[in-house]
Amino acid sequence: MVVYAIYSYEIQEGERSLLYKETGKKAIDMANEIISNLLKDGLTVIGKKRQVDQLLKNRHFIRRNEVFVWELCNVKDKTLYEGHDKNIVEEHPGSYVIVDNRPNVCQIAIEKNSAFGPDTDKVVNYLKRAFKAHLWKSRACLTPEGKRC
Repeated sequence: MVVYAIYSYEIQEGERSLLYKETGKKAIDMANEIISNLLKDGLTVIGKKRQVDQLLKNRHFIRRNEVFVWELCNVKDKTLYEGHDKNIVEEHPGSYVIVDNRPNVCQIAIEKNSAFGPDTDKVVNYLKRAFKAHLWKSRACLTPEGKRC
């Protein structure tokens, strides 16, 4: 049986308000749309392996009605022996990640399995870091009128 850890998330506005002059809407009012666009464009998730940043693979990305599903793959070393020869092979076990980005839902489900160990909080921290990096990059590339560079 597959077991998932369920998290809810809240999108919060920073210190200052970003008001789009063309539409008169605040960025926080468009938060679900911003998250959807980030996920559609492809989220680059960076994990840690022996205290070193490691790019994690995203596979089988599916989107239906603002619900996003993909498999986030970890990077692990597996030892294979051929006689006395020890060979290290890199493997990529995965956990399914489901982001329900519909208004008033905002939940993330992470499959609990051996891909990331028993602690799904590790995956949440990787996702949080990825969202922050993309949001800062997007924010840095906005003109004062709220248009992309």
